[in-house]
Amino acid sequence: MNIAKPHSIIVDRSGARYMNEGGSYMAFCKNMLERNRQVPAIPSWWIMDEEYMQDYMFCGAMPGAKKSEGWFVSGFLKKGDTLEDLARACGVDAAGLTATIEGFNANVDRGKDAEFGRGDRAYDRWLGDPFHRPSETLGKIEKAPFYATPVAPGNVGIFGGVVTDTYARVLREDGTPIPGLYATGNTTASVMGRIYPGAGASIGPSFTWGYVAAKHAADAGNSAV
Repeated sequence: MNIAKPHSIIVDRSGARYMNEGGSYMAFCKNMLERNRQVPAIPSWWIMDEEYMQDYMFCGAMPGAKKSEGWFVSGFLKKGDTLEDLARACGVDAAGLTATIEGFNANVDRGKDAEFGRGDRAYDRWLGDPFHRPSETLGKIEKAPFYATPVAPGNVGIFGGVVTDTYARVLREDGTPIPGLYATGNTTASVMGRIYPGAGASIGPSFTWGYVAAKHAADAGNSAV
């Protein structure tokens, strides 16, 4: 989802913004989980205006295209003619949401996100809109109607798995390799420990260790002939 694009923010149930929306999805979910310990933030709400819907793709729907009526019926997508209407539809504090967006819009006018620094990093700008000026990722939320969709943490990978050696062989508890058994990628304990640098970080090691495993298996087979 294009949450770092202009004209959108993330808020908790109090209507407050609490993170730089341009962060990696690992940082995004971590921030949400931490925020939820203080204020109900699961789900959080992704707030957008009509300008966002006209300019950017939303969940597979093309920019400016009519959104599925089923999304509104199911509650996946909320809509309001005013911010107060939208807040009521989402169960979010209306005064809090209005104040948050007024503050965010003021930051947009100043050209700098004084609260969370969105747009300061190259990563934020890369996720934004390279054709939007003066900022790739900061844009006012002011054009009605307004929209919101719930956002909750998810899991796309793991940090744990079997331990392997320098040939990608799976090791027993005593550290000895299991003959003929290799593993790579998300099935193994990550070389990065509990940290996930970003999208695709498990794919590179999968290719690399897949090559290592295949070469070792082939060499072992040749030496047995």
